[in-house]
Amino acid sequence: MSAYLQLALALTIIIFAAKAAGYLSTRLGQPAVLGELLVGLLLGPTALDMIHWPMFSYAHLRETIAHLAELGVIFLMFMAGLEVNLGQLRRTGKVSALAGTLGVIFPVLMGLGNCNLVRAWADFRAVHRADPGRDQREHFCANTN
Repeated sequence: MSAYLQLALALTIIIFAAKAAGYLSTRLGQPAVLGELLVGLLLGPTALDMIHWPMFSYAHLRETIAHLAELGVIFLMFMAGLEVNLGQLRRTGKVSALAGTLGVIFPVLMGLGNCNLVRAWADFRAVHRADPGRDQREHFCANTN
């Protein structure tokens, strides 16, 4: 099968599954994007890894789909920007600016804090290891046997 047909088949499977899951999700009273995201997780490398199915042998199919996905996100954000009501944004300017700013700063600070905790825990474990000459896996396996 040619590279074009493989790309067309992969996009057909992705779009059909996403639309079907979105429809099913709305029928269950949930947003369509929930079903679409679940299909993305299912078809992606997390579960079924669709790109490595035997019918897809084109070496650059993963990169091509990734580039198309990035373009899709750009178009989605552009469309969302077109739907912004500037009058309403002016009326709620301070609250919107505060929510947007904190919506970026707070997760970044939480991530940095988590990173420091994990690093401190790893340093603590390295210093207080029972036998510093052993690899942690060997130490773990020796204790579990």
